[in-house]
Amino acid sequence: PTQQGMLFHTLDPSAAHLYINQTCVPVEGLDVPAFIAAWDQVVARHEILRTGFWSSSDLREPLQVVYKAAQVSVQIVDWRDRQVDADALQALAQDDCAKGFDMLAAPLTRLTLVHLDEHRHQLIWTSHHILMDGWSNAQLLGEVISHYAGQALPAPLGQFRDYLGWLQQQSSAADEAFWRASLAPVQAPTLLAEALRPPVDGAGMADHQAVLDSTLTTTLSEFARQQKITLNTLLQGAWSVLLQRYTGHPCVVFGATVAGRSAPLPGIEQQLGLFINTLPMISTPAPAQQAAAWLGELQALNLGLRDHEHVPLYDIQGWAGQQGAALFDTLLVFENFPVAEALKQGAPAGLSFGQLHNHERTNYPLTLGIELGSSLRLEFSYDRARFSEAQVAQLSANLQHLLVQLAADPGASLGSLQLLDEPGRRAMLGLSQSRAASTRHHGLVHERIAAQAQATPAALAVLAGSQRLSYGELN
Repeated sequence: PTQQGMLFHTLDPSAAHLYINQTCVPVEGLDVPAFIAAWDQVVARHEILRTGFWSSSDLREPLQVVYKAAQVSVQIVDWRDRQVDADALQALAQDDCAKGFDMLAAPLTRLTLVHLDEHRHQLIWTSHHILMDGWSNAQLLGEVISHYAGQALPAPLGQFRDYLGWLQQQSSAADEAFWRASLAPVQAPTLLAEALRPPVDGAGMADHQAVLDSTLTTTLSEFARQQKITLNTLLQGAWSVLLQRYTGHPCVVFGATVAGRSAPLPGIEQQLGLFINTLPMISTPAPAQQAAAWLGELQALNLGLRDHEHVPLYDIQGWAGQQGAALFDTLLVFENFPVAEALKQGAPAGLSFGQLHNHERTNYPLTLGIELGSSLRLEFSYDRARFSEAQVAQLSANLQHLLVQLAADPGASLGSLQLLDEPGRRAMLGLSQSRAASTRHHGLVHERIAAQAQATPAALAVLAGSQRLSYGELN
C-alpha cells in the first residue's frame, strides 16, 4: 500500500519530484571498478533492486515487475581540471534529482561519481523511495562495502515478495475495530497550515535545520530512559502539544512513519524493501494531566500500534468518518537507521567517507525528520506555498522549548507548558505596552494585536489559547 501511494504521486507530472531520495558523500581512496562491481553483486542478490512498476489503463491495478537481471546506471564526471565548490556539487545533485525515473526501467537507482582529484570522489546516489526504506538503505550500503572488501555474504533468508504475501493475508476485523476505536475522539482533521497565515508568493520546497547541542541531547535521552519511553515518543509528545496550541483542537492528529518489520518472517531485519508505513498518531493532551503519565500513555499507544501497523492509510482515513479526507498535514519521521555507520563499518584500509547528506521529499506540506547522533538534528522540509521560513523557524523554536520543559519537570501539568521562552514572552507582553495599544484600552484583543503588525505566530498561538480560540479563528 505504501508503494502504491508513492506511485500515485510519481505518476502525477506536477508531483514527479516527490519521493526521489538522494545521498551525497565525499569518498577518499575509491577503486571505481571494484565499487561498481560491488553494486552489481548486491543488485543480483535482491529482487526488489531489480523491480520496475507497470501502470497502464489496461491494468486493474499497478504491478511490480521483477527482472532476472539489471545493472546500476553509473555516470562518471571528471572535474579534476577545475575548481569545484559545494555549490557546483549541489547543482549537479539537484539536476540528477530532477531527471526522475522511468518507473518500469529497473533498477530505480543510479550513481554519479565525481572525480575531484587523484584520491577523492563525490558519490551521488539517487534512488526512488518506492524501492526501499531507510533501514534498507543502510543494509544495502553495508552489503556494498562488504562485497567491495572481498567478503563473502550468505544468501538472503527471504525476499520482499515474502512480505507482500504476508500482507495479503492480514485483512481482519480486529484491525478495523482497533482503528475505529482509536479514531473515535477525532472531531476534525489537524491541518497546521490552515492555522497559519498563508505565505505570499511562496513556491517550491525548502528546508530548515536545527541541531540541538550535545548537552541538551544527552538530557533528553536521559529523561526518556528514566521515564521508560523512547526519544521518538518524547518528540511526538512535544509535537502533539504544539499542534493543540496552534489549532485549538482538543484531539490532534499527525502522521508518523513506522518501521513495519514486525511481521513474523525469517530474516526480515536483513531484507531490502519498503516495509515502512505512515499511520495517524492520535493524541488528546489534557491540560491537567502530568507530563510523565501522558508520555507513558503515548508510549503504550506506540507499542499497541505494532499489531496493526500494516493497515493501509487510505483504509484508516475511510474509517475516520471524514469522507476520506486527509487527517493531517504534518509528518514525523524518526530516522534511526545507521547509514553513516554502514559506510564506515567493514570498509577496507584506504577507503574513507566524509560527512553524509540526505535529501528526501514527501507529499506532506511539512515533514519533520528527526535524526539522533551525537546531537539531535531536526530537519523541517516544507512547502513554501503553505508555510513561510519565519513560521517554520518559529515552530522549530516552539518545539525545542517544549522539549526543554518536559525534560525539566516530568511532574508538570501539560497546561503549564509554554510555547514561548522568556525572551519570546517578554516580546509578546511588550506589544500591550506600545503606544498603539495604549490608545485603544477598550478595543478587542485581536484588534489590538493586529494594530501592532509585530506578533509572531507563537505569540498569536499563546494569545489564542488564553482566549479559548484556535489560532485560525484569531487570524
